[in-house]
Amino acid sequence: MSDKKEVIRKAAIKIFSEQGFHKATTDRIAEEAGVAVGTIYNYFENKSDVLEYIFQTEYEKRKAFFEKLIKQDASPLEKIRSILEKHFAEVQEEPELIKIILEERQHTCADSRGRAGLRKFIEEIISQGIEEGYLRDIDADILAVILFGAIEAVMREYLAEGKKQPEEGVQVFDRALEEIMKLFLYGLVR
Repeated sequence: MSDKKEVIRKAAIKIFSEQGFHKATTDRIAEEAGVAVGTIYNYFENKSDVLEYIFQTEYEKRKAFFEKLIKQDASPLEKIRSILEKHFAEVQEEPELIKIILEERQHTCADSRGRAGLRKFIEEIISQGIEEGYLRDIDADILAVILFGAIEAVMREYLAEGKKQPEEGVQVFDRALEEIMKLFLYGLVR
């Protein structure tokens, strides 16, 4: 990957996060990246192509994480915990990127592939747990959608409240992680 392409990607993340996709311009992205506008067009056709690249890059990172996770000798619930930890850590480490992923997905087809793919990885972990007898017979697809939605909802809530002190984020995500895991382990009944 070209260093300039990565510089442009990082600048676009900052600008899209601050201004939103529609208000952002390639001029502003170029200014943030410290490159000429023409340089952006050496790597991308347009602003949408830059956004598509951001989503594709993040999808590839998550895909690699999930592929490694699925092969681990761990229980399905330990794998689910790892998924939660990974996503909650990302929102603290890269809030601008997560904001874009949550808010700008309608502008890119890479996200629809990414969401479906990541949900399928979660479904695969749940299905694997059912096959191994670790989990009861449940609808793995629906449960994957629920878990995926819970992850997004917690991240959205955190971002909606604005930037917090790092320790506050840790507390929010630790509580969310524990409550989601308790829900999976014990359900809602006393």
